[in-house]
Amino acid sequence: MRNKIIIFLILASLMTMNVNAEWIPGRYELAPVKDTYVSIAGALANPTANYGGAETLYAGSGFDGISVTAIMFDLSTIGKPLSKLTFKADVTVYDSSTRYLLVGVVPNVDWNEYTVTGVDNPFNATDFGTSSPNDDIVYTSTIVTGSTEEVSFELNDFLNQTGTLTILLAQNWGADGWVTLDAKENKYLSGFSNPPHLEYSVKEITSTSQSASTGAGGSGSDSGSDSDSGAGTILFLAAVGGGIYFYRKRKSKKQQPIYNPPINNNIR
Repeated sequence: MRNKIIIFLILASLMTMNVNAEWIPGRYELAPVKDTYVSIAGALANPTANYGGAETLYAGSGFDGISVTAIMFDLSTIGKPLSKLTFKADVTVYDSSTRYLLVGVVPNVDWNEYTVTGVDNPFNATDFGTSSPNDDIVYTSTIVTGSTEEVSFELNDFLNQTGTLTILLAQNWGADGWVTLDAKENKYLSGFSNPPHLEYSVKEITSTSQSASTGAGGSGSDSGSDSDSGAGTILFLAAVGGGIYFYRKRKSKKQQPIYNPPINNNIR
């Protein structure tokens, strides 16, 4: 009976309200404040071009030469100490070859997404885009193939960060193909999308113990009982501000295994 009442209320809301099927971050998710990609090298490179208004972000060797994606998050908006921090995003991988997706992290560096270029940026895009997994400039890496649908990596070295984090994404130097992600400007983003975002847990400090509170299965006064049973995506409907917004709880994926592809250092 209770389920029938809930269904009735949802249907009634849909009939009387505007439906806004846009993607908005959940309670323990953080959306980017800036994103872009820059072209740094290659036969098709355009290193003086700006792509701040692009709807798609590129990492790898594509139509704009070798590209590096930059995504900025502002952790000061959380305002609480963290116990966990994870980057997640759906990706589309072009070319079936297996290669590394390199991850760089640059804290507290400001930039304008509508003016940065491959030759004028504060996050050292050229050095990062021509690096290999073991280089010092690379924070971590994960392998991607033609069947990769989501990338996820932990950023727990930055739990005490109170400013901004710029995440850089590139492929290992010499790899063919490219990876794309949805930019925040993508007009096709919906409640069913999984664009680049951070998921986090808040550390709650009490007089007797420390515990982590999260909206995705953590403990603490704000947490509920969320399980990841079932293979599909779980959608939540909530009436907010005169509309219906879709919240999607995403399943965590294990870190990809390490792979060592041959590196071709020839600039194309």
